[in-house]
Amino acid sequence: MLVPGGGARPDPGSRRPQMLRRARFVLAGLVAATIVSLALVGAGAGPAGAQSPPPTVPWATTPAPAPAPTTPASPSLITPLSTYLPATVAVSTTGKLRPIPSSFLGFSTEYWSLPVDSQYPSLFGRILSDLKVPGQGLVLRIGGNSADQSFFDPAVTSYPGWAFGLTTKWMQNTAELVAANHLHVILDVNYITGTPQLAAGLVAEAERVFPAGSIIGIEIGNEVDLYTQAGWKALVGSSTVGSFSESDLPATITPESYTTGYAAFARALAPVAPHVPLLAPALARPAQSVNWIQALEEKKPHQGLGEITVHEYPYGDCNDPSGAAYPSVAKLLSPQAVDAMYSSIRPAVAEAHHGHLPLRLTEFNSVTCGGVNTVSNSFATALWAPGAIFEMLSAGASAADLHLRTTPINAPFVYQNGGVSVRPLLYGLMLFQRMLGRGAQLADVQVKAGQGLGLTAWAVKLGSGQINVLLLDKDRRGARVTLKVPGAAKATVQTLIAPSANSVGDVTLEGQQLDAQAQWQGPRRPPTITGSGGTLHVRVRGISAALVSIPAP
Repeated sequence: MLVPGGGARPDPGSRRPQMLRRARFVLAGLVAATIVSLALVGAGAGPAGAQSPPPTVPWATTPAPAPAPTTPASPSLITPLSTYLPATVAVSTTGKLRPIPSSFLGFSTEYWSLPVDSQYPSLFGRILSDLKVPGQGLVLRIGGNSADQSFFDPAVTSYPGWAFGLTTKWMQNTAELVAANHLHVILDVNYITGTPQLAAGLVAEAERVFPAGSIIGIEIGNEVDLYTQAGWKALVGSSTVGSFSESDLPATITPESYTTGYAAFARALAPVAPHVPLLAPALARPAQSVNWIQALEEKKPHQGLGEITVHEYPYGDCNDPSGAAYPSVAKLLSPQAVDAMYSSIRPAVAEAHHGHLPLRLTEFNSVTCGGVNTVSNSFATALWAPGAIFEMLSAGASAADLHLRTTPINAPFVYQNGGVSVRPLLYGLMLFQRMLGRGAQLADVQVKAGQGLGLTAWAVKLGSGQINVLLLDKDRRGARVTLKVPGAAKATVQTLIAPSANSVGDVTLEGQQLDAQAQWQGPRRPPTITGSGGTLHVRVRGISAALVSIPAP
């Protein structure tokens, strides 16, 4: 699951079947940009690099690496007071504010991941509860690579190694997770090795077992713009699943042939889920594959099409380690890692809106192909995530689902030893969610920072009148921020910090950490600051983030 950023880029998957190896190509830049925090250092957490074994199935292509040691705190990584540089952040609440769609941040997972989550329902539930915005639901898209390898066919009793059989028990266990966590579900159905009739059977069973109304979308296929017959033949070989065999693989999939196939799936799904919108085409390369969206929109009527879907990852570990698209901590901290989230999806958003349709990212993450140890599980991902999500929101996306699986290094958490190991990325996602609330609107922000200081900021006005400002400082130098917000007289500050950008543990949010049972440990200690005349002064440590919450005047 990956999608390249904007611009011309080499084809991914040169060494493996293309459907299994997707790449992301974004020019890397110098470390700059942002993420902020006051100079508060919390108690240490356990290492976040360990994980449970990966599924013994071919599509789990990234082996579980050995846990990386937690980076020890070093005085050189804590911003000396003398290096804090002045910056001004001004928030405007009088201009045109952009409403933030409800449940904007959702999650995506694989069909084969959910049986693992079902083994840890309490842990799974606690983590999801910390990611919910008050008064809003949480969306879970089930699909990805596993969609085109999953079958719900009671007539099939055995499967080859590349295929994943969905059973009535899988349906029941997943339904229990959905009900317990009040989830809204998007089902991604098998387009490559399945049929419209099998997709209808899967959806009909899910509609019967899942809580009423919980299925809010059906996605047709996964990353069809990366399809190659040679890659799929290498995967399936001479094996068969029910009536499917290698000879049924299409020679190619084009925008036109996919549009015809979409129509066949739409007709089959209409009787079993008449009120559930369809999503398509789950593009891996949104910037280069806009013609797929055009082909769908030109087909009138759209036959249930409710949303255009794409994927976006700025980097991929399937690439040449010496290439610009291969991830590193420095690249994740660079402006390009965040800017690519906007530039890559913006053409697709414009085309979707031209057809009067919203665009949803049903997959995104920082690094695809499972991630790279000490990079995809580093604190840099926690600093990358909030800004990247705001960039997708600014580009006009209606929602964005972070792809989380149970074993890869790019997962925000993994299960181990009967508990959970929390990765830094999870804290970054939680920080973004804490920016939101009822009636959230994106406000205009201006940042002035001299001497090349990498500082960015985002502001959200809630329906209550509260203003939340996110300060991001990915520079090692700290910032003395003069924060100007009309009517501001006082504020509380939540900080996201770690010993360094390379840290895979010792992350604290508001002075707290999640333990192995996904419960918060440590005292909450958000400081209160006061100001006058709509001006507050916030000291932000380098390589950190700070959420400044200003109550309504």
